[in-house]
Amino acid sequence: MQSGQQENTNTAPAPTKTTPGLAIAGLILGIVGMLFSFIPIVNFFALFPALLAFVFGLIVLFQKNVNKGMAIASVIMSIITVIIVVATNYLAYFALNQFNDSLEKTNNSRIDRINKALDSIDKTVDELESNSTDKSQDMDTSDNNKSNQKSDKIVEKNGAKIEIGEFRADADARGLSVTVTNQTSKTKSFIIGIDSYDKDGVDRGKDVVNVLYLPAGQSKKVKFFQHVSDEVNDKIKDGYFKVDDVRTL
Repeated sequence: MQSGQQENTNTAPAPTKTTPGLAIAGLILGIVGMLFSFIPIVNFFALFPALLAFVFGLIVLFQKNVNKGMAIASVIMSIITVIIVVATNYLAYFALNQFNDSLEKTNNSRIDRINKALDSIDKTVDELESNSTDKSQDMDTSDNNKSNQKSDKIVEKNGAKIEIGEFRADADARGLSVTVTNQTSKTKSFIIGIDSYDKDGVDRGKDVVNVLYLPAGQSKKVKFFQHVSDEVNDKIKDGYFKVDDVRTL
């Protein structure tokens, strides 16, 4: 054996770790799941790619001699996706319940106000009708009192300006046109009673109209005596009208 003989020291190269296709697919699915996880309700569909990403990641983690970085990332992202989906939907459910409760309270409050207004209107109408009955029983129908019964075309009372317009007797547009103006600084509701008289000064009945929630400074046209009988219509078409009462709610 020669003294200068060299020993063979060559060793086999270490195996190269590869990235499996399942790891890549899991990473892509995990990214897709996270992108859709922030949208409430819709994000339930993000659970499907997140579940696949979790399964693919676990499969790769149990393999040997492979690059496991993407697999770990896909598992982590799938877990985060599930947490975000649960959290966002819980918050959305809580917010929706709060909104429904607030809406229900608002509607109940409005209904209570409307019911109170209607009760007040019914009470006022009953009082006006009672006053009209008492007045018609005591009214003097002589010609000497006709001039005292007639009233101005414009009446201002209780914050309302009442302008009596033209009475039309034809069937298509029957009624007395009246313009009501809110002269106060707040939105108001008015109950207005107007008496009708024939040309001889005989009281032919009262009509009451409710003008609800009229803004400050605004005007609204309403019609009285639209539904009177033909007999009354013929008698009052040549008569006159008088504002009897104006009340506010």
